[in-house]
Amino acid sequence: MTPGREYAVVVGAIVVTGLALAVLPLTASTAVAVAATLGFLLLAHRQRLSPGDLGLGRDRLRAGAWWAAAAVGAFAAVYAVAYTLPATRDLLVDERTPGSPADLAVRVLVVIPLHTVLLEELVFRGVVQGMVRRDRGVRTATVVSSLLFGLWHLGSASSALDGNRSVAGAVGDSLVVTVLGMVAIVVGTALAGAALAYARERSGSLLAPIGLHWAANAVGTIATYAATR
Repeated sequence: MTPGREYAVVVGAIVVTGLALAVLPLTASTAVAVAATLGFLLLAHRQRLSPGDLGLGRDRLRAGAWWAAAAVGAFAAVYAVAYTLPATRDLLVDERTPGSPADLAVRVLVVIPLHTVLLEELVFRGVVQGMVRRDRGVRTATVVSSLLFGLWHLGSASSALDGNRSVAGAVGDSLVVTVLGMVAIVVGTALAGAALAYARERSGSLLAPIGLHWAANAVGTIATYAATR
């Protein structure tokens, strides 16, 4: 298979997976995400990506674990401060927060890791970054993986704006404002993707962006739950 076809297959798989996750209910989409994660591992093998290319080399696991632990601690500190200050606590209020402690545990320990973090990190910081890095170098790999990561979140950007009452009340809900808000979320997500790609490169391990990504989503979910109750 030529390099162009290899990239086309990966991008096509990303598009199909993203569409499936967007239209299916949460339980079904989580199952699809798990299956897709396994599918991308098989695809990576077919694309001749080594464990090192994917950030799964055993020699870098310890470094990745240190990065992951540091990320959890940093996000916990930031959200603790945001929750404590009245001026920022209202920004944490989100209608999509889990309805009970049990729902919160499922969201943090099952849905976020299986539906979001493991799949997205394997796809964007593992397969995409590994392929482009092998063929074009680290800088190009960072740009490509980050742009695709931002576009991946286009479908969820609108619902993210609708779910946060404080943001909606501050900026309004006109079509132009909504579009600008979606663009801002996509750009912001792409920048977050660049930070995740940096963590992947500096640590040499996929554990680093996995920990960083989980901390951002899970600790944030816990904070919004506490602020919304």
